[in-house]
Amino acid sequence: MTDWPEFAEGLTETLATLPAGALVVVSERVPRSERIRFAQFCWYDKGIQAEIPGGRRLNMTDADGVRIITAAGWQEPRPPWDGENWWTRLPWPATTDSYRNLASMVVTALRDAYGIPGPDALEYDAWDENSGNSRLEFPLLGITFHPNKQNF
Repeated sequence: MTDWPEFAEGLTETLATLPAGALVVVSERVPRSERIRFAQFCWYDKGIQAEIPGGRRLNMTDADGVRIITAAGWQEPRPPWDGENWWTRLPWPATTDSYRNLASMVVTALRDAYGIPGPDALEYDAWDENSGNSRLEFPLLGITFHPNKQNF
């Protein structure tokens, strides 16, 4: 069983080892059609962009949820670039402390703003766009790898 501190440490280590072109989606373990709470990471040329959902998808009119996300360091959505997703960027190269901070921001969003009870309620999918969308597995996350037939 993985708890939030273990998940955060595994996420820190995973983020530090992502290959260029990697996309990782950590989401609730619910049918894909019902999935609205997630964190996603995209390794692009200059670093990692991370996003969490907001706006109408989550009814983010709850002032406490918005306060928690903002205090954690997430940037407000910038339509049309980010849609309704809150976002942050981690430039390359990044320090271990930067990866740790990003992992903490993700845990804060999933646990405190979105109310996910623990990492056991999560699963992930990951692939590498630079190698034909080949699947990537990250056992250090400590959650179930659940590749989707279609990417997120």
